[in-house]
Amino acid sequence: GEQFAGVVGARDSSACLLSVYRRSGEELALVGRAAEPCTADLSRLAWAAVTGDGQEELLWLTRPQGDNFYTPRQQLRIYTAGASLAPLAVLDGAFNGPDGAGVRWEDRDGDGVVELLASLSLFPEMASGHLDPTWPGWPETGLRLQVYRWDTAQAALVPGEIITVPWP
Repeated sequence: GEQFAGVVGARDSSACLLSVYRRSGEELALVGRAAEPCTADLSRLAWAAVTGDGQEELLWLTRPQGDNFYTPRQQLRIYTAGASLAPLAVLDGAFNGPDGAGVRWEDRDGDGVVELLASLSLFPEMASGHLDPTWPGWPETGLRLQVYRWDTAQAALVPGEIITVPWP
């Protein structure tokens, strides 16, 4: 049946609760829950095929609360939601570029499985991202992204090439 997911967070807590439900007829059945550090206002959920097994995985994009202001990052947590909710992988990316995204996903090779793109720090010596392209030290080359793909044999995300894309 159809699956639904939602994230809730409390103002006085650094954890959010992810809940996933499956609809069967008129009933909703709980698939599972996960409590993770996050910022509820900066959380986003999406379904996408990551592993190539014919099922979509749940992608939870957030910024962990308590993250250092000078080294902002975005975190992507990936879950399978079959008979139960199970964590699959976690990926971090620096907040970079005008869109403010640290982790992106897209099907770059057209095979129906998304590749995950983690932004690399613009200034490795600072270990942080930077959101203002008018800043004097802003690299003119574009946004650097580490590409990750799911490796079935290793049952893990593995890093591939580093690509540079023009600023949006």
